[in-house]
Parts: sequence; structure tokens; C-alpha cells
Amino acid sequence: MGCTGAAITSTHILSAAHCFNSNSLNVTFRLNNTDYAGVVSIFNGAVFPFDDVAVITLGQSLPIGTPTYELYRNPIPLGSEIRFVGFGASGDGVNGNPIPPILFNPDIKRVGFNVVDYFYIQDRQNSQNVSLSIITRNALVGFDFDGTYASTSFSGDLTLGNNLESTYGGGDSGAPNFINEHGTLKIVGVSTGVLGITRNGQTFSNPFFGSGGFFKFY
Repeated sequence: MGCTGAAITSTHILSAAHCFNSNSLNVTFRLNNTDYAGVVSIFNGAVFPFDDVAVITLGQSLPIGTPTYELYRNPIPLGSEIRFVGFGASGDGVNGNPIPPILFNPDIKRVGFNVVDYFYIQDRQNSQNVSLSIITRNALVGFDFDGTYASTSFSGDLTLGNNLESTYGGGDSGAPNFINEHGTLKIVGVSTGVLGITRNGQTFSNPFFGSGGFFKFY
């Protein structure tokens, strides 16, 4: 199993801390079928799912012309459209993952879309989880994977519609989540985790309709 990352400079890759088991870990970043050796630095104090951030420092620069992305620095309103790009598993909202499953593949890139449904923060002082009506810099941003019926939209009416909405798959951890700022795609966070759904007493993970995902906002 692997994770996804995005270049923020020619020698730095942004990903998720929970993909790695220690700091200074030697890893490989694959781009266009070429592997680049690097070392992981995990955000100080990272605890899943909050502060779930890691940066890979490569030993050599990526090829000239490789796209790099800036971080988004403005507030995120509810209802904002996001897109995520990763190499994780595939499936659909009705049947979940196919059999046999289509797993993480570093050579197959997939693009998904969703909309910001809620914000969530951990109150470290009181050790509580608090829902937010406005975004803060240390919040999680969440979305649900809407189906064709109201029962598969647990976070409300904010939706891009059944033909466009998507969610994360296994291997999308660390994938960039983008927001469009005046025609420029900027990274608003990395894919952190998924939310399951309970049907007939059984709990299923993504990608069933009604499941969801969340990412850390910078």
C-alpha cells in the first residue's frame, strides 16, 4: 500500500503524517514512472487526524516543468467546491469497492470533486470535539458522498450532484485537495481520512453513498 503526495517545490512533497511511522524515514516518491529518493519530516506533534501533515525532502530536484502548487491562505466558505487528485482505490457509491478490488496504483491518477459540508475542530484545552460554523486554521474540513436520495446525504443539502461528487479511496491519504482561486488551483489540505456509513446494523467504509471524507486545512 502507498500514499499520494503533491509537489510544493521542486524538492518538497506534501503528504499525510499517518502514512509514515517515523521521522527521517527514507521513502520513494514516484512521478511519471520515475522514482525519487527522499526523507520524511512529520509535523511536530502530529496526532491523527489533527495536524496530519508530513513533508518529503527529495535528494534531487524534480524535472524542469513539473507543476508545483501553492497553499491556499484564505477562508473557506461552506459550499466551496474542492477537487482531489490521487492514486487510490476505485469503486462506486452503490456497490462500494469492486471484486476483485481496484487498489492503489501509482501509475493511475484519478480526480474527484466534492463540496465543503462542515468544519470540525478538536478543543485541545477541554479535550472535546466541537462543530464549527466558521473555519479556523487548525480545523478539519469535511464532506459527504451524496447519492440520489436524501438518506445518502448526511451533512445537508450542499451537493454537486450524483454525477460529479466523489470521495477518497485507499491510497489517497496525503493526496492534495485543491480549491480554485481566480483560475489557479491551490492546495487547501491533504486527504486525511474517511467516514463510514451504517446500514442494517452493519458499518461500511467508503466509497458507499452516505460515507464521507475529511482533510486538514492549513
